[in-house]
Amino acid sequence: MSTTEIVWKHFHDTIMEDISKAGGEDLIRIASQLKRTIIPKDRIDSVIATWIKRCKELGLEDIDLGVPASLLRQKEIAEAKAAGYKG
Repeated sequence: MSTTEIVWKHFHDTIMEDISKAGGEDLIRIASQLKRTIIPKDRIDSVIATWIKRCKELGLEDIDLGVPASLLRQKEIAEAKAAGYKG
């Protein structure tokens, strides 16, 4: 009997891998996930860079589906909370 080792990854690492391999329809699904999932603030820039790179590779640089703006907003909120803002 053989055993297969499961390699566990953080969601943001898995999603960046998925983005890198995604086609257009996959990006629509991933965009929906990203806009409703909390990404660690120190990983947001990497996710955005991966997103933009893949969109450019597919010729979709003008169609970002709101992902960069949504994640940047999430990062702003996280940074404000870390600085003590309660609102």
